[in-house]
Order: sequence, then C-alpha cells, then structure tokens
Amino acid sequence: MADESVITQDVPNEASTALEPTEDPAATESPTVESASVDESASDQGEPGGSSPQEIRARKEYRARRGVEKQLESERIERVRLEERLRTLEEVRTQQPVAPPEKIFTPAEVQTAIDAGQVSTADGMAYLAKIEAKRVIDQERQAAIALKPFERAATEVTEYMTHLPWTKDQNSSEFQEVKRVYQSLVQDYGFANDIRTQRIALERVAGSLDKLKQRSQAATQTRQARVDAAHSETPAGGSIPTKGDDISKAPEHMKRIWDATNLTPAQRAKEWGYHQKTQARKAG
Repeated sequence: MADESVITQDVPNEASTALEPTEDPAATESPTVESASVDESASDQGEPGGSSPQEIRARKEYRARRGVEKQLESERIERVRLEERLRTLEEVRTQQPVAPPEKIFTPAEVQTAIDAGQVSTADGMAYLAKIEAKRVIDQERQAAIALKPFERAATEVTEYMTHLPWTKDQNSSEFQEVKRVYQSLVQDYGFANDIRTQRIALERVAGSLDKLKQRSQAATQTRQARVDAAHSETPAGGSIPTKGDDISKAPEHMKRIWDATNLTPAQRAKEWGYHQKTQARKAG
C-alpha cells in the first residue's frame, strides 16, 4: 500500500509536467517575423492610418508615391549597371591591340623572294601588278577629291559672269574692284592664286550668288510682265494705235456699245483698229 501511495503521488507530477507548455520552435520564430515586420513598418512610418475617406485617400496616394519612388530607384540602379557595363566594354575596346598596317613589299624585296625560291615568278609579278593598280586608283581618287573645290569654283564663277555683264568689261569699275580684292587676298593673306580665290573676290564685290540669282530672276519676271502688258494693249494686227487711229473718230454706235460693255481704252483701240482694217479690206 505504501508503494501505491508513492505511485499515486508520482502520476500527477508526471502528468502536470507533461501538460506544461513546452517551447515550440515555430513559436520562437514568430517573434522574429513580427520584429521584421515592425522594422519594415518603422521604415515606412510615413504611411497614414485611419479609416475615414480622407485618411484612406491619403494612404492610397502615399502608397502610389512610394511605388513611383521604388520604380525610380530600380531604374537608377539599372542605369548604373548599364553605365558600368559600357565602361567595361570601352576599356576592353581600348585595350585591344591595333592591327598594324599591311606591309607593302618593294619590287626589290619581291625579286629577292623570287630568287630565294620563296614565291614563284608569276605570283611575284601578279603581286607587283596588284600593288601598282592600287596605287594608281588611290592617286586618281585623291586627285578627284582635290579637284572638286576647283570644279565648284569654276561653275560658280561662270554663274557670276552670266548674271553680271560688267565681268566681261575689264575696264569697268566693278571689274577693277574684283581685281584689287583678288590681288589683296593672294598677296596680303596668302590665298591660292587660282580660280577659288577669284570666286571669293567676286562674292565680296557682288554679294552672295544666291541673292544675285534671286535679283536676276525678279528682274526677268518684271520685264516679262511689262512685255505681256504691252502685248495685251496692242490692237489687232499687231500695230500700236497712232494718232490716225484715234478712237474718237469711231462711229457713235460703236462708242455706245463700248460704253454699255465697259470696255477699257486699250480694248476700244483694239476693236477700232480691227474695224479699220476690215473696212480697208472691203474697200480694196
């Protein structure tokens, strides 16, 4: 019986021990998560709280602003990465060795290689022909490039002479002024003694070629307008009315028709001239 009492006393102790709350690993981790969320909210303390419409709207605006800020920060980080990548690529490019220019062998070097049996005579001659052809082509290309300014200057000097009649008179004051400017450019300022400097001298005396063309075109249009106007006032038969063709001598019925139709004096003279020629043909 004594033993039973001992056992009876021990059981509650074990049960109570078993029922005591033990430390759960998940429970121990939860405070860490909570503390992390607290830290995050601490860094985000500017977010408004509350449940009123104004507070909800303020909270939405705040979150939208935070989203934009995060996007801008992400773009900034990406831009920094791209700049760093470009800098690395530029360093690699500058560090790459520059290929040396292709060596061109002289005829003597080619003949030495032929004599030594390093290349055949045919290959050596073909190489020399290729090098000579390349040299000629390069010279022609450089000559064409150098000739372009001369060709342009010659074309524009011809255009100046077309629009400026005094360029054909060496005794004119304008021509003498161009000559003086040309000599000054060559002797005082070291300009080339060729047609390019002639073009510059013409521009300094006569002005811009474009403006000169515009003035010439305007003058041509004015002359043509005057010719057209004179032609429109010429009576039939192509003769200009003289004193003998005075419309005052026209019969009264013609004058009444002219007045009724509001004809101009030029139109009346034209009809009167036509009437006179018709009468002359009938009389003949």
